[in-house]
Formats: sequence, structure tokens, C-alpha cells
Amino acid sequence: MQRYCFLRLYSVVLRPYQKACIDATLNAFTEDHQRVAVSMPVGSGKTVILSHLIPKIPTPFPMATKTLVLAHRQELLFQAYKTVERTLPHLRLGIDQGRKLAEYDCDVIFGSVATLGKRSGERISRFDPMHFKCIIIDVAHHATAESYQNILKYFGLFEPNNHIKLWGCSATLRRHDGIGLEPTFQKIAYAHSVSDMLKENWLCDVKVNSVKTKIQIDNIPLNNSKDYNLTALSKLVNTETRNRVVVDTYLNCVNTHKRKSALVFAVNIDHINSLVEEFKASDINAVGLSSKTTLQDRESILKKFKANEIPVLINCGILTEGTDIPCIDFILMARPTKSGVLLHQMLGRGMRTYPGKDYCLVADFVDSITGASRAATVPTLLGLNSDFVMNNSSLSSTIDAANQFENAGGTLDLITDMEDFARDPEKLRIKIKPMANPFDVSEINCDREKLKDLTGNAWVKISDDKYVLSHGQKNFIIELDCDGQFKGFETGLYTFKGKYFKQKSHNYVTSDTFAHALRGMDHYISNHLTRFGGNMLLAGAPWRTKPATEKQKALLIKYEILPTKKISAGIAADLITRFFHGAKRISEKQQLEHKRLNKKLDKAKQQFKKEIL
Repeated sequence: MQRYCFLRLYSVVLRPYQKACIDATLNAFTEDHQRVAVSMPVGSGKTVILSHLIPKIPTPFPMATKTLVLAHRQELLFQAYKTVERTLPHLRLGIDQGRKLAEYDCDVIFGSVATLGKRSGERISRFDPMHFKCIIIDVAHHATAESYQNILKYFGLFEPNNHIKLWGCSATLRRHDGIGLEPTFQKIAYAHSVSDMLKENWLCDVKVNSVKTKIQIDNIPLNNSKDYNLTALSKLVNTETRNRVVVDTYLNCVNTHKRKSALVFAVNIDHINSLVEEFKASDINAVGLSSKTTLQDRESILKKFKANEIPVLINCGILTEGTDIPCIDFILMARPTKSGVLLHQMLGRGMRTYPGKDYCLVADFVDSITGASRAATVPTLLGLNSDFVMNNSSLSSTIDAANQFENAGGTLDLITDMEDFARDPEKLRIKIKPMANPFDVSEINCDREKLKDLTGNAWVKISDDKYVLSHGQKNFIIELDCDGQFKGFETGLYTFKGKYFKQKSHNYVTSDTFAHALRGMDHYISNHLTRFGGNMLLAGAPWRTKPATEKQKALLIKYEILPTKKISAGIAADLITRFFHGAKRISEKQQLEHKRLNKKLDKAKQQFKKEIL
């Protein structure tokens, strides 16, 4: 009788999209996809989904009944453990982490990646792959990391005819460094967007205020993930003046918007300590949370924060993933980043619904950047210019306005605030300009300036959908395919009977955005070329500033590419790359398309005026 009551007490009615996600996953498994991922935004209930998915995954043979749930952080492990424990109380559960050993007769084992993924393989050797039916990865965009790969290879996930299913779920199926998730996952079985979740009221709306500072962050070096080096970043932003701006922003908003639980994202531990002192100087009870906080203290702090006993919680790198604190109603993004992935995770901390919480307020601190360099801000997540000013702007209404504007042919990069969407429809008249002359030196320089924020390498724009980085007889290429995905791959030349032939390698990167594909290709290049070879590809490589060589000049004359002034070896190389990769043919095709597109945009503009104005 007690068992029946327990099941009833913790029964959960799945939301429609959660059921659809499970159904899509099972369908993908039946279609012979062994390794499947799903993309669900923060607050969608990923652990609820996995807890209902586990019993539905069929056992391939009688002894293969166990499930292994992997996570890279203790909080994620415990969160998944508690959810499965409530949903499936009849199963035996165990945690395998550090000194904790899961009993082998457990039905579901929650494993720490740091513990099981060691190269030695001693800990994981306790488990017989023949006894497992499924492996679940809670935060799937980490799955290509070496520690995860060690585990998956031990269980034979990449072997032909392997019986174990792999399921991964994440709010974003991309990594900070741009590395693709192929071949770890074969298929994205289901995706539900933030926009859909907001419209269906499963997520709390967000109101964003852009807070501009005077801190210059142009010249901060980047780390291996192409984000800001944290030590250098902290030296610039961890100042009394900027920290005061953060505190003043909190004071100005907390009473006006009736906020109770504020979460601050800082750069590092030094930044946390400075912000804590600044908040306390204004008699605000702020507490810091970092990797140095003991587990016992961390649990105590989070418990008090959830109970509204701590109004301000300041963290760095702790509460960006898998944090279930729905009471958060104010987020202060005091940590600049170039990673849209990380920014999306930080923003998502406040999007869970909670009684009495009609929206989450976000203070998006925008530091001063000149030139083409850009940091990730809330507007850039929506495809808008980073200079776009959000003044108490609703995330859902901004998404709708941006989508409608872009569908009507508008250029989002030129929008600077919400009022532009309605008051300045003439921006819709901006035409997509074809490449008038693909061998115009000034145009090459302009394209390079636009790219310098994203890459240090000398990528050459062939068209809006194709970019090339040449290295001798090899070419690294990023190209948009017919499915709307950017593919990153390598081609090379080989000879046969005196003739040259192109040879294409496998794809290294697949992404829905050019910036992410570019980051992934740069990461691949840095890891697979020698230091000397990699340096030769840099946009600032010394050879590029030298005069064009006689061989380069001869090629330019041969192909009737005649610049009007003396050019450098770098520009000559770019012109030759453009020629060999079809820039001239693409330009001519764009010219023919230009008139047809302009007519279409003019019609869309008239329709947009009627609907919006």
C-alpha cells in the first residue's frame, strides 16, 4: 500500500513536447540510429524526460538491462539521481564518483565523467558492457571531450553492431570551441526552441536592459576556445568603477521591479570577492560561490538563496549548467564573453517558471569595443547587432519583431533599438548587394576586417556561403549545404599520370551558424598543423605584408586579374584563392539574381507597412 502511494505522490504528467521528444527518440532508435541527441532549452525538464525515457528503451537481450547516466559535475549527477529516484522508485540506483562506488546490481548508475573517464580505465573496468542497454549524457555538448570519449569507446559505442543506445540532451548542441558533435551523435531526433517554449508559456519571459560601460576590452587575448582569457579579462573589468556600476544597477532595479533573488555572473574568484565587498559596502547581503567553495558550504548557500535568505548570489563557472533554481528573477551578466553558447546558458538560469514570477530581469553589461571586434550580448543571440540597445525589452517580443522584420527582407544588423522595427521601415529597402567585382582589393580588405573578430586566420570570402583558407596544395573550406548547414572540410590536390585531381576529406565540422563552423575549423587547424604551418595561415603573418612575388604576378596576369595598384603577397594570395574557387562565376550569378530579389523585397516592404504601421 505504501509503495502505491509513493508512486502516486511523485507521478508526473509529461508536457506535450516532453512526450514528443521521447517518441521521436524511440523512433530514431527503431530507425537504426544508435546514437541520438535532442536539443531542449534550459527549463524544459531534461531530467524529467530522461527519467521517463529509461524504462521505454527496450533491452536488446535479457542480461542488458542497466543504464549509465553520465555528467561532468556533482550537481548534475545529484539532480538527475533525485529526479529518477522520484520517477522510478522501484529501480535500484547508485552513484559512482570519487570514493563512492555504485553497487553492481544497480539498475541505473550515475557516473562521474572525471572518475570513469580516466585514461587508466581502472574504475570503468568494473562494468561489463554486455550488461548495459543505454548510456545517457545529461549535457551533450561536452560529449566530444576526451574523458567522455574514453567512456564511450570502452563500451564500444562506435563499434559496428554495438547493442548499447546513446542518448544526449542539451540546451545547445554545440561546444564553446566550435568542435562538432559528429560522429559522437548520428542524429538530432528532436528540437524545441526557446521561442516555442516562450509562446507555449513553459518558460518565463525575460526583460533585458543593456548597461553600457566605458571599459575597453578590444585587445584581450583569447583562450583555446576563442573566448576571453579570464586572467586578462579580470584585470580589465574587475575595477572599483565597473563593480560600482554593477551594484548601482542592482540598486536601481531591485525595488522598481520588485526582485528577490539576483544571480551575478563574474569572471573569476578575484572578481567574485571584489563584487561581494562592493555589495556589502551598500549593506546588501551578497555571497560568493566558486570552485573553492566546499560541497557542504555550497549546499548551505544554495538552500538559503532558494529560501530568499540571501538576496544576491555571485558565481563564476558554477551555475551555468544544470542549475535548477527557478526563483531566480534577476540576472546580472557582469562577465563579458565571446561565446554565444555560454551567454545562452547564463541567460537560461532565469527562464524557469516560478509562482509569482512573471518575468526575469536581465542586466546585460556591454563593454566598449571598437572596430570589428564583438562580444556576445543578448541582442547577438537573436541575430541583432551587438550595439542594439535593449531598454526593459521583452525577449519574446524582440524575437517576434526580429523574425517578422527579417522575413520581410530587413537587415537586422542595422537595427539599433526596438523602435526601429516600427518607426523606420525604410531600412527594409536595403538590398543584398552582389559582389560587383570579386577581385576588388578594397572589398577583400573590408571582408577581412569583418572577420577579424571571429578568427585570426586569413580566411577568404568566396561568397556569403563559402569561405576558403589555403595552405599550399591543401584548402580548408566552410560551405553552406542544401540543408542550410555550414560544413567545414579539407580538400587537397593529388597527381595521377601528370594530371591534378581534387580530393575531399570527411567533414570536420557541421553547424547551423557560420561563426560556430569557423571556430571549429580554426580549432581543428591549430591541433593538426605544425606551429610553423599554423602561423603561416594567420592574417597577420609577416609574409603577407611583403610585395607580391613574381610567380603571383604571373598568375594574376594569366587569369586577367589586374589590380590598379601595387599589392602585397597576402592580397595576391587572396585574389588567386578567389579565382580558383569560383568567385567570378558566383559574382555573375549574383548579378542576375539581384534585380529579382530587389522586386521581392519591395513587395515585402509594402506588406510589412500594412501589418506593422
